[in-house]
Amino acid sequence: MGLFNRGELPTEVTAKWSDLKFPELTGLQRVRDLWHQKDLDGYDTQFSAKIPRRGGVMLRLWPK
Repeated sequence: MGLFNRGELPTEVTAKWSDLKFPELTGLQRVRDLWHQKDLDGYDTQFSAKIPRRGGVMLRLWPK
């Protein structure tokens, strides 16, 4: 999943599993930041990240 900030100011971006319309995204998910090559804590219903201006994050999600 990619989250991007196309604006001129840093902002927090949230992706809710229910908004993504993937039936396999229910409950606790493991999240990996692919660009920083770091596993992040498990997330239950959504993921949020503060993204710098014109920046982005690329994530991998899978059930925990």
